Amino acid sequence: MHLFVQWGLTQLLLAVVAWAIIARYRLLVPAAPLLQLADRGLRSVIGEFKPLIVDGTPPGVIGNIIFVPILAVALWFSLPRTNASASDTR
Repeated sequence: MHLFVQWGLTQLLLAVVAWAIIARYRLLVPAAPLLQLADRGLRSVIGEFKPLIVDGTPPGVIGNIIFVPILAVALWFSLPRTNASASDTR
């Protein structure tokens, strides 16, 4: 039971950090989806080395399949863009 409490607290902490970044530190906006991707990626790596034995498929598996590509797209769009006309020196 403590495992799920720790996981929930981690998710809550990541959400608070993401909202703080969005509200106060606009230059760090790409860090919010990057932190979420790192969290999900590292959890899946740890799950490969130390699997959790359960009776059925947990409902979070479907969420990971949907959420990881959405996070990747959010990270891509949050990265700063360079202006092509500004770099043209003609």
